[in-house]
Amino acid sequence: MTAESPKDKIYKWFVKPTEKLDGDGGFIPLMLGLCLAERLIMSKTHKDSKIRKEKPFEEYGEDLFKIPKAIFEPFWDMYRNGLMHFGQPFSGRFSKKNDIYWDWDISSKYEGRPEVIEIEPKKKLIKINPWKWLQIVASAYDSYPDLIDHLSCVKLGEIGNVPSFSPHPLSNTSPTPPLPKLLIDDSGTGSCPYPPKKT
Repeated sequence: MTAESPKDKIYKWFVKPTEKLDGDGGFIPLMLGLCLAERLIMSKTHKDSKIRKEKPFEEYGEDLFKIPKAIFEPFWDMYRNGLMHFGQPFSGRFSKKNDIYWDWDISSKYEGRPEVIEIEPKKKLIKINPWKWLQIVASAYDSYPDLIDHLSCVKLGEIGNVPSFSPHPLSNTSPTPPLPKLLIDDSGTGSCPYPPKKT
C-alpha cells in the first residue's frame, strides 16, 4: 500500500469527512479549519524564526489566508477562542481599545473568508461559511506543503486497523469492550521545536 503524503491526509482526514455534514454540523468544518489555520500559522512563524512581537499572529492570517488584519483579529478572538475553549463562538466586546460589540453568524450561503457586517454604530457581526472556510485553509497548504509536518511534535500520524470485537451475547445490557491501548510506537515520535521553559 502506497504511503499517503501529508497533503493527502489534510484532505482525506479533515476536508472530505465534513462534506457529509448538513447545516447542524457546520461547527465541525469551522473548528477543523481553525485548527489547521493555527497549525499553518505556527509552522510559518517557527520557520521564519519570528516571535509575536516581531510579526503579530494576525499578520500571518493576512499573509496566508488573505484576511485583513482588522478582520482576522476579532474573527480569531470570536471563533477560534470561543469554539476551542467553550464549543461556541464568543459574543461581546473583545478589546479595551474600543466599545464595539461583536456577534456571529454561520451559514452555507456566506463566503469562506469572514465578513464583517455593521448592524449598528457600535455593533458588528462576523459571518462565515464553515465549509468554504475549511477549503480555503486546506488549499493554503497547497502553497506551503513543506509546512504541513514542519513542527516535529505534531506531525500527522498514521491510522492503522483497529481489531474488531465479536458481539457480546448480552450486548444490550453489557458495556462495550475497551479498545486496545496504543503502544508508544503507534503514536509517532519526534522532538517538539518548542521545548518547555526551565524553571
